[in-house]
Amino acid sequence: MIKILSADEVVGNWGRIEPHLVRVLAQFDYGSDPEHILLDAVNGRREIWQIADYDAIAVTEICTLPKFSVLDISLVCGDNMDTWLEPLLDQLTQYAKASGCRYIDGFGRKGWTRKLEKYGFKPYSYDVRLKV
Repeated sequence: MIKILSADEVVGNWGRIEPHLVRVLAQFDYGSDPEHILLDAVNGRREIWQIADYDAIAVTEICTLPKFSVLDISLVCGDNMDTWLEPLLDQLTQYAKASGCRYIDGFGRKGWTRKLEKYGFKPYSYDVRLKV
């Protein structure tokens, strides 16, 4: 099962969601803590997706730009990816289309590029970062 959680569901299941966020945020200096993501989800700025009874979660955000909107996949974290990745991408595609988005964007480790190519994703740009 893959679904967007309501604000009440996010709060009620925070104990199952937060460990996933802690795990992925330990790998990236994302500029947010789990509590920031919780507040954004509760306030309707981001969506948290439950995947396979909390085997995994995804965090998305619709970004409205001057010329079009984009569904940004901010974070994906969990186990057993081979069982839920394709259904998740199907759901996200349906959601993006229904929300009027032109694109679905995401970023992550280079290994994601290989995983996502078979679903039609192509590298669009490369992020680089310099700590100052």
